[in-house]
Amino acid sequence: MWYLLAVVMLSTVGIAAVLVRHRPRSSMDASIREFERNLDALAPRDGAPRGARPRVGD
Repeated sequence: MWYLLAVVMLSTVGIAAVLVRHRPRSSMDASIREFERNLDALAPRDGAPRGARPRVGD
């Protein structure tokens, strides 16, 4: 009986440790970095076809 209780307790502690370690960052700097990363993903690359780039000066 004590063995099962020990297994449940260790499992609970292990799961809590994993959840705390891998929680999403919520600081302002992390949010800004994520926003900039998403903007970079949306920006057309230099070798993109002509229709993929926005027109400038029209």
